[in-house]
Amino acid sequence: MELSTLQGQPASILGLAGQSIDAATVLLAFAEGINYFFFYNLESENFLGGLKSLLLTNREQVLVATGSENRDIQSLRNYLDSVRHCLNVEMVDVFFIEYVSPADDITQVQVLLDQLRSWKNSGVVRYVGVTTHNRAIALEMIERHQCDVLMHRYNMAHRKAEEDVLPAAQKAGIPVVAFTCTRWGTLLKGDHNWHGKLCACIRYN
Repeated sequence: MELSTLQGQPASILGLAGQSIDAATVLLAFAEGINYFFFYNLESENFLGGLKSLLLTNREQVLVATGSENRDIQSLRNYLDSVRHCLNVEMVDVFFIEYVSPADDITQVQVLLDQLRSWKNSGVVRYVGVTTHNRAIALEMIERHQCDVLMHRYNMAHRKAEEDVLPAAQKAGIPVVAFTCTRWGTLLKGDHNWHGKLCACIRYN
């Protein structure tokens, strides 16, 4: 399975997310080929303003992704409804149960995932998602096919997902969204012990 827009276009390899991104950057990103947009909450007003403007004329070409760390079903529902109202959309493409960890009650997480599947069946969510930093949990979610898409931390400072998580997800046909790929920007600064040539990077804030 692959993530795709309502129009059937695959998700762009690079997605856009951020709390300090302005509306113009959202529109520029879409114009340059990005169709996957993620936000943690409704506090990113400029980002959401740009996304709402984009959705007015390009809803079927855009993947809207968000989620919540809340473990209460009613609070999740309230957030989902707030997102739909804020962006003036009938459905959210990807909704994540965020940061599932060993401290979570697995039974409670299962109840939440069942609820997301119910929302998927009713048409208000298209893909059921899970985010986790924990590789063992990521593997369990993949092996038990508990989600349609997995968001997992993976970057040059947090490696080894390529040894188990990514191959398992590929075999199961579950898309993986890597997040914190620049380790919140620190990987763009280079290392003081490195004396070789550096590649030029373009950074959008």
